[in-house]
Amino acid sequence: MNNIQNNINQLESQINKMNKENIEYDGVKHIWQKMKEKSASIDWINNFDYKYFTTITFINEQKESTSKKQLCEILKMINKDYFKNRNKNKEHFEGFVFTEKQASGNIHFHILFRENIVFNAKRNRNKEFERVFKEKCRLIRNAIPLKDGIEYIGKNTIDPDIGVDVQEVYDENIVEYCMKDHPLFSKNIDNVGILNYDGFE
Repeated sequence: MNNIQNNINQLESQINKMNKENIEYDGVKHIWQKMKEKSASIDWINNFDYKYFTTITFINEQKESTSKKQLCEILKMINKDYFKNRNKNKEHFEGFVFTEKQASGNIHFHILFRENIVFNAKRNRNKEFERVFKEKCRLIRNAIPLKDGIEYIGKNTIDPDIGVDVQEVYDENIVEYCMKDHPLFSKNIDNVGILNYDGFE
């Protein structure tokens, strides 16, 4: 049983006790409802089988919109690399992106890639996913204007050696870990994105 479910059970016991004692419990009930929504989100995402769990941390703090745009570029390059000619049909990896904001304010992503037959396709058998993933991350650069405002110097935004982690999925609690920063009091799961042909949304 996950930690969220434990909390839900404890709150349900508290609500039942308050009901018996005729005590106001709107605040507790609100938290309980939000926890149930989060638990339902975890249960739904847990319905799928996953192959890889990846983490990306950017070198420096930058706008969230910039980080998301750069992650989309990485994901598009990976799709193109693996799907090749099938990419014209807009085939892509499926899975989820989880956005976290670190204490420093820097954006940090976790990505779950679902199992896909393309991983075992003949042309991809010798590809190591970790190597491909880090290779694409290394290509992402920020444009820094020089004093004259015309020339630009490309600057890496990700150091694949220390800012990228790629693992095969073995932990059954991996989704709960990814959802640990899910905004409990948010009306939606806006820190969770779904992989698509253009990256994620």
